[in-house]
Amino acid sequence: MANVLGITTLNQTKFVELDAHPLLSATVGLDIGDVCVSDGVQGLWQKIGNGDFDFSRLDLLSTQSIQSTSAGILSLAPTSSSIQVFTGVASGQIVKLPNATNLGTCFRYEIWNTSSQDVLVQDFNGNSLSTVSTGVVLVLILSDSGVSSGVWQRVSIAPSAAGVSYGSPVGLSDSSNSDGIATSVARSDHVHSHGNRGGGTLHAPSTQSVAGFMSTTDKIKLDTLVTKSGRVLNSSFSGNPKKTTVTFATAFASTDYSVVVSGVDTRVWTIESQLNGSFVINANANQALTGDVKWQAQLNGEP
Repeated sequence: MANVLGITTLNQTKFVELDAHPLLSATVGLDIGDVCVSDGVQGLWQKIGNGDFDFSRLDLLSTQSIQSTSAGILSLAPTSSSIQVFTGVASGQIVKLPNATNLGTCFRYEIWNTSSQDVLVQDFNGNSLSTVSTGVVLVLILSDSGVSSGVWQRVSIAPSAAGVSYGSPVGLSDSSNSDGIATSVARSDHVHSHGNRGGGTLHAPSTQSVAGFMSTTDKIKLDTLVTKSGRVLNSSFSGNPKKTTVTFATAFASTDYSVVVSGVDTRVWTIESQLNGSFVINANANQALTGDVKWQAQLNGEP
């Protein structure tokens, strides 16, 4: 049991000097809020709960430890700096938290990842808690110290705008997808230059030799093709005499078009109910057709 060496009150704060680390053995006569100094080398602690181990180390709240990442495990202790800053380029860094039963609730650690690699954080039993990405700060606060793994509340903080480096976005290209290597970001209102695309310059209309974009004039021509053709199944003819209706995918601009019909069956084909978007083929016979029928329609006056 730690011995109380002295009690001092400064600025309405009660300081208790102990002869041992307050987390290593039970201490008596301490109230919640008391600040303890133990033999000058174990740091400054505050009583934060009724339990024997409910202490929070005050002098570490503003201290930090800086180290380069490595392919290994950094095991934190109750006396470790609460702010752990990682630099470097090595991958595989793991941070293991202390045995939570040796900590007080509200015990806090911060993992600052300024390295180029992810940092994995585990509890005392090796269970993964979080992966800290590059440029992210992970704050861990112990909410339950009843078991060795503890219950850690976690908050990830992205870099603030003041700490972000901005750069211009690259132009569009025909290259394959790439993760990129830049360490700067583009703002939300950024604009990409279009650049020259494979097969044509910017939005130039296509020609018969160079691929490009379709002009409105060509689109109108496509939608109003002067010649249409197709085939209808013999089974689509019904009634007496046998008839069927042909419907265009895109209507003609007018009903002034001519239709030519042919088939393996000898019939006197005639056209009825001629509309911009459809017409009726009449076989002028009641006998069922044995083959499919072809048709071609062309606007009159067009080449």
